[in-house]
Amino acid sequence: MVPGYVTEGRITVKNKNMQSQTAEVFTIAPKFSPQHEAPGYPITIVTGGGPNLSDYNISFNGTPAKPTKLINDVLTVPVPAGANNGKITVTFKGKPYTSFQDFTVTPVGTVSAVTGQGAFSTPTGLAIDKNNNLFVADLEAGIIDKVDAASGSIASYAGSPLLSAGIYGAINLSFHPNGDLYATNQWYGSMFKITADSAINLFPAGPFFSTNGLYIDAAGNIYLTDAQQIKNITAGGTVSVLAGSTQGFQNGPASTALFLNPTSLVSDEQGNLFISDQSLIRLLSNGSVSTFA
Repeated sequence: MVPGYVTEGRITVKNKNMQSQTAEVFTIAPKFSPQHEAPGYPITIVTGGGPNLSDYNISFNGTPAKPTKLINDVLTVPVPAGANNGKITVTFKGKPYTSFQDFTVTPVGTVSAVTGQGAFSTPTGLAIDKNNNLFVADLEAGIIDKVDAASGSIASYAGSPLLSAGIYGAINLSFHPNGDLYATNQWYGSMFKITADSAINLFPAGPFFSTNGLYIDAAGNIYLTDAQQIKNITAGGTVSVLAGSTQGFQNGPASTALFLNPTSLVSDEQGNLFISDQSLIRLLSNGSVSTFA
């Protein structure tokens, strides 16, 4: 496993009292996902380097791009206008490191009707309103679609990533008791309130890192997963950490419990939270975390 923040160097192998070092110098090759995207849409790049975003410069086959976010060794970079197919180069402190694979620039597209398998790009979050209409967060399309309960027809409800970048990356949806639609955005580390004519970032200055799972109870309290933490937003807007800190696995008191990768959650009528975490369902109840299933 290549360790984080490594860019280049010789590899040392130790076996008991013996030690050897490679003659060749290992050099990091950035990896990116997805491998094809449209200008204006962000991709993520796993690379070596350090913790300061200002130390990085990116280019798509020679076209400069500006990274917008750095989490550990993962950069978020919007595809620049005028980008061409080819290698992606990450320059760290003046030293370039180039991907093995080619990146492909694709056109922006939208879905206007349900046409069977493949009608959505990457559907993730789902929510149903009081009229039984289905809302779908289409992650990579940068759109939230509305599926009419009566006819089954589909239309874009929100999202135009070049105008409202926050919609791109909307991953989970939930309706507030007052009828407003809320969405978490893992890539931008934020939460949005979405109506037919606006998308409002409720917390533009944080305190979120990588929001994902989302559940809103009947009283308007919001529960979400944020990186390795479970957070709560009261109806009055107060944000608190219910459980979790750094990545790991540990049950017990919520203050010391650890999560691997919590991605969704839901509450029962007693206020117990059930949290999906890798291949486990974790239970947060009465200030303690346990494995439910």
